[in-house]
Amino acid sequence: AEFQLKPPSSFDFRQKAKWADWIDRFDFYRSASGLSKQSEPVQISTLVYTMGPDAGPIFRQFALSEEDSKVYDTVKEKFNSYFIARRNVLSEICRFRTRHQGDTESAEAFITSLHTLSEHCGFKERRDSE
Repeated sequence: AEFQLKPPSSFDFRQKAKWADWIDRFDFYRSASGLSKQSEPVQISTLVYTMGPDAGPIFRQFALSEEDSKVYDTVKEKFNSYFIARRNVLSEICRFRTRHQGDTESAEAFITSLHTLSEHCGFKERRDSE
């Protein structure tokens, strides 16, 4: 008996906020099923098919070059940009810098909160470019 994994359920296009979780689940499926060893065009086709019928028109709207349309990471990044709202980096930095530890908040919870807030501040990109 051969082990078969079912792909994740179709993506609910009405809930864009759930995209990051959905694509993480698809990437786990991609790895566990062996899909990641297939050609990139097959991986992309499987991604678009698994997302559901609304994915095709969005994919075509990206107007990728023939070459880019065959690179899984490029296509995934385009979908990420489509579904994940761009954040205002200056606003995120302000939120980070004005975050204070609550009176009853543990140091660990405060530090975790700072780490979470820092993810959207562009600190890593700034450090890498220096």
